[in-house]
Amino acid sequence: DARLNRKKKKKALAKKLGVAEKYINDLEMGRKVAQESLINKASKILNTDNEELEQILPHDIVIKLKQVLQELKDSKE
Repeated sequence: DARLNRKKKKKALAKKLGVAEKYINDLEMGRKVAQESLINKASKILNTDNEELEQILPHDIVIKLKQVLQELKDSKE
């Protein structure tokens, strides 16, 4: 939704992110999960915040991603 609202083509977004267009398609279809660094970069390119991008990801994937990130953070402390 964020990409479409800003009239960005998958190919153009993929190029700016340094990934394949197929990867963008897989993310949008819920077949892949983006790393937080890619979400941050995409949010800057699309001039949006991470929360808006998280809203378009399947809810269970967002929850799992947040759990993994918290576990990584906890393991570093």
